[in-house]
Amino acid sequence: MSFADSKNLETVFFAVWTLVFAGLLIFWQVASPEARRKAQPYAVTFTGLVVLLFAWLQDGDRGFFFTLVPVVIIVGLNIIALKTCRRCGAATRINIILPTVKSCAHCGHELESAQHKPAGGDRTRPVP
Repeated sequence: MSFADSKNLETVFFAVWTLVFAGLLIFWQVASPEARRKAQPYAVTFTGLVVLLFAWLQDGDRGFFFTLVPVVIIVGLNIIALKTCRRCGAATRINIILPTVKSCAHCGHELESAQHKPAGGDRTRPVP
């Protein structure tokens, strides 16, 4: 009998996700805006690794590789498209296709140019 076949997997699954959620929620409430900004990519990556761990525990290599590509895409997009304001620490989602967000939606502080600048160049510049 493997760990994945036991009834304990459901309990462990619930307990781990509760701890991850509670830990990140508490951290996001008490941390400074700069700490939140620096921790965001690591928190997203850690959460993706937990998803991959449970996929592997439930279905072995097949479950791991089935979820690998979607998890990598979701983690990558979250790291690229979610930016944290330096002043208030609010998370702002950057629209990757049509980047129009130039200031924080919560406090109005102007985001850094690197946070709203598209990878392919400056598409928000008016045509002369």
